[in-house]
Amino acid sequence: MKGGKIVGEGVDGCVFSEPMWPCAAGTQVGSKVPPSPLDPKYVSKILSKDDNEATYIQAAERIMGPELSLIHLTHFGGECKPADSKHLPTKEEFPAFSKGLSSTIFWEKTDQACAELKNRINKKEDITNSKKLVFISRYPITAIDWFRINTSKTKPVAALTRMVVKAIPPFLNALQRLYQNRKEQFIHIDLHLGNIFVSPSPADSIQFGMSDFGRCFLRQRSDGLGDFVRFLTQDMMEYTVFSGYVQIPLEVRILNYILQRVPSSEEISPKNIVYNWVKEVNKPRGTDFIMMHLVSLTIYLLEKPLFIQMIETLRGLARKVRSYYETETDIESSMTDNEKAVLEYMLITYLSISPINSILQGFIAISSPELYNQARETLKSHFPGNELKESFTGVEIIVEYLFRMISGPYIHEGSSLAVAVRSMQMVDIRYVWSDIVSSDA
Repeated sequence: MKGGKIVGEGVDGCVFSEPMWPCAAGTQVGSKVPPSPLDPKYVSKILSKDDNEATYIQAAERIMGPELSLIHLTHFGGECKPADSKHLPTKEEFPAFSKGLSSTIFWEKTDQACAELKNRINKKEDITNSKKLVFISRYPITAIDWFRINTSKTKPVAALTRMVVKAIPPFLNALQRLYQNRKEQFIHIDLHLGNIFVSPSPADSIQFGMSDFGRCFLRQRSDGLGDFVRFLTQDMMEYTVFSGYVQIPLEVRILNYILQRVPSSEEISPKNIVYNWVKEVNKPRGTDFIMMHLVSLTIYLLEKPLFIQMIETLRGLARKVRSYYETETDIESSMTDNEKAVLEYMLITYLSISPINSILQGFIAISSPELYNQARETLKSHFPGNELKESFTGVEIIVEYLFRMISGPYIHEGSSLAVAVRSMQMVDIRYVWSDIVSSDA
């Protein structure tokens, strides 16, 4: 998020730094006054009119609380309608508008939000009333760039490892605040390395945080599953999950495969569903934890009765989503207790597991490819006939955490699936981490 003109885009929005794209005069939304287009502490983001990113940022701030959100979140800076040629900004902000127009008109990429904005400008279409302009605080650097820069500086792997291992527990604390709140749950489902940021802290340490709230879900516990059902109809039914997306939890990948590739009428065992999925997505040398030893991992899990129940539950859930696709309330009312518990569990793993998987990928794919084998060996040691050689790089802690969290629901012998997955939602994940660290000490 360096200064100057367009600094980024996604499917949802086009992002401008100072001078930021300004508001149409007199169009402030809500009580928060948007910053000046020259304020270096913010970026402005042009979004579709019905986008909820501002709502989600404010919800995350509210649930996480002021102390943690100050460190671990980007912040909402105000909202208005974006200026266009028919709805001009104030006289003082007109130079910023001219620069924003110029940088958009000369934008060369063609497939995302800035290209769509450019097309509207060239056609002289209304932007003010079809879009919204949200101001969001800047963050120092994305995790993906932090790993790359530190690699280019030839920083010792041991030093990088210490910094990351030290930064993960506070991040876990912030993440679990979002889904363990008694009144509401907030889920961010897109925490890849580009949406995790890094902030410097004293004594050569760092803090992790989360940004880009375009793909989130907010549930009021008093409303049942509420917004969580939209995840099934919007994300699972409409899109095919790419196997390289490390931010997608294991059970979500399998559910998506069932919805996209397994007909409701087909009689197929849970084991064969998993075998067929593995055959389709397995790739050698994946830097995603789940893909490292996918065959061995799934064989291990398929020996657990509760994992078999999980696949059966996902199959039943997929049938209901197909049957009641048009009406989300009908999907929820038809769901069993197991299915409701599994849906909630899958969504919380986007926070308890996925960000740490993304950080692991930053280590072994960008900063320290030599740690790839150590990560694989650590995971492999959990499977029969393998032992972990005496070696400590720090990456073992991350791998061990991911293994415990992924396998955790399935080792509860004599428990129902609903009880097992709900128990994982109650776990203080900081203690999981600290237990691993103390056992490795």
